[in-house]
Amino acid sequence: MYEIFLTSSDSLAVVPVLIGPLQVLIAILPALILSVFGAIIAMFKPKAIVTLFKLMWRQKIALVLIVGGIAGSIYLVRTYVITGPDVSKEVAGVDWPMFRGGMARSGANGTSKAPTTGGINWSFKEVKTFYASPALVGNRVYISSADKGPMRDKGSIFCLDADNGAVVWEKRPSGYLATFSSPSIAGKYLVVGEGLHYTKTARVICMDINQKGKVLWSYQTSSHVESTPCIDFENKRVYV
Repeated sequence: MYEIFLTSSDSLAVVPVLIGPLQVLIAILPALILSVFGAIIAMFKPKAIVTLFKLMWRQKIALVLIVGGIAGSIYLVRTYVITGPDVSKEVAGVDWPMFRGGMARSGANGTSKAPTTGGINWSFKEVKTFYASPALVGNRVYISSADKGPMRDKGSIFCLDADNGAVVWEKRPSGYLATFSSPSIAGKYLVVGEGLHYTKTARVICMDINQKGKVLWSYQTSSHVESTPCIDFENKRVYV
């Protein structure tokens, strides 16, 4: 699992940080669950398993009520008890619209000091991995995620509030895979690649940040797209 940290000093930096052991645990958890379940089944004789299933079937209404009650309680707690910060009003600021700051890839914007001092303003924690570098436009942070495991392969594009780390919106285009590519921003356009190194088919996707990540177009490729796109806004061209 990665965390995104926003530091405070004369400049802002949004940095993905890996938490290694937890990342490994999440990756092997499905296999561990299957192993434990298989071991439990192996302890019972076939006749005992049949009897257990018959008992569960007779008590199916009670089981449905119990499961529904647990699921409802989790939903209520997550919705009304565990609440994040409110989204602040969108404002202009010093932009960092793509990987290493701009098409020159200089790693600096010439207006602030190196982001190596100051404290942590907030951190954003999700059960997802962030391989990408965030883009910062005004007080909005844009980053692609990767949720990759033995039985899952999906990603999302997050828009976060740079003031407090609140989720402004999250968008997962149809079938969007775990992604390494860092998004690039120009005007209302966000362009990002798709896939990790072993992805055989992927896309370049363009989204409208003014419409909460509405997909404007996508381009199918014959391999993964790990690089950061460059947007020539004046001539309306994307290079990747």
